[in-house]
Order: sequence, then C-alpha cells, then structure tokens
Amino acid sequence: MGNRAGHSNAVMQVGCWTFERKLNGQQYFARKTASFGSAFSASAVITITADVPIVELLINKSDDTFTKRDFQSFKIFITENLGFKKVTFDRFKRGKQKEVTKTV
Repeated sequence: MGNRAGHSNAVMQVGCWTFERKLNGQQYFARKTASFGSAFSASAVITITADVPIVELLINKSDDTFTKRDFQSFKIFITENLGFKKVTFDRFKRGKQKEVTKTV
C-alpha cells in the first residue's frame, strides 16, 4: 500500500524526470526534462488504480529511448516518494499491448 499522504509537492524532480501531481495524488504526469516547464524528450502518465501504480502512455521522441537510468528515476519516485513496492508498466511492443509488473 502506498503512502501518498506525505507527498505534498505538486512537482518533483527525480534524475532527469519531473513528476507533476494531478487528481489529488491519483495521477502523475512524468516528463523527461532538465526542469519543469522546459522542453521534454519523453513523457508518461502514472495512474494509481486499486492501490497499484500503473505507468502508461510512455512515449519518447525518436532520438530518445527509455534507459536503465530512466527506470531508476521512476523506481525512486514510486518507492521513496509514493511508498509502493510494485509497479505495472503498460506499454506497446511491436504494435501489441504488453503489461509488465515489476517489484521495485
């Protein structure tokens, strides 16, 4: 079970990602950028459903990829800031939807 009650900042920077709180902490917009409001090279939405964070709509510009460092930024945000131990990544691979659940 997550601990979103202690997460009061509307925007947080973790690594090269900003995470913006929406919908009373039930959804977060993630953008790969040096600072909030600057141009970004990737984005995603984290939605908390049934007390499980789901990373969806992850998209990168053609000259950017989702790296291990990016994953670490999401892991830190989800575990240390939201208090969850598991996360589901909902993504498309070769045109087919694929859900991957990770223990972080």
